[in-house]
Amino acid sequence: MQRESGSRKFPIWLIGDSNPKTWENALEYPLDPRHPARHNIWTPILDGIQEQVFLADRRRVRTDRLYVRNAVQDPEEKDGNIEKETSDFGDLLTRHNPKIVFTFGSFAFEFARQSVGENPKNYRHWNTKKLGDQFRQRTRDFDPEKTNIFPLLHVSIARRWFLKSHDYFTGAEGGNYFDYVAEEISSLLLQHKDKLSIWIP
Repeated sequence: MQRESGSRKFPIWLIGDSNPKTWENALEYPLDPRHPARHNIWTPILDGIQEQVFLADRRRVRTDRLYVRNAVQDPEEKDGNIEKETSDFGDLLTRHNPKIVFTFGSFAFEFARQSVGENPKNYRHWNTKKLGDQFRQRTRDFDPEKTNIFPLLHVSIARRWFLKSHDYFTGAEGGNYFDYVAEEISSLLLQHKDKLSIWIP
């Protein structure tokens, strides 16, 4: 599996967890479009964003240049020392200054937090409710001039307790995680549309 796909210069980055051990040699890219995980955790959000920005302003996000990578390659590294990996990723962020970094799951979120120098926590600290709280805080604090890290859910949104995950992340009983995230993100993109070079020409 290649380390990355897309363009580092593109303002939107997607950061997954780690390479899927069983399929690592069969898949070409992180969050490979042929793997169902990508369509469980990202495609519904992207579809919602595309629909809303098009209806509001006849725009579409250019998706062929999205920069995609996993936080670490080997899933065994997640419970080890990841200082070098976070340092290297922090250097990438400094060099390219993406405006939006979507992280999928607690490990990828904590990895990105440490990469930008935020106070480190054990990645298991970030349950679904806390990730939702962080998402709300970070949408409120969005600054189009700097790198903004947004936590999203990983496999929890597609497993046994998926309905609870919708509620916990959105902070509302009966909430729809996918619609909620798409609405919040599309609103930010439209609000700052002239400062974000993300659109199909």
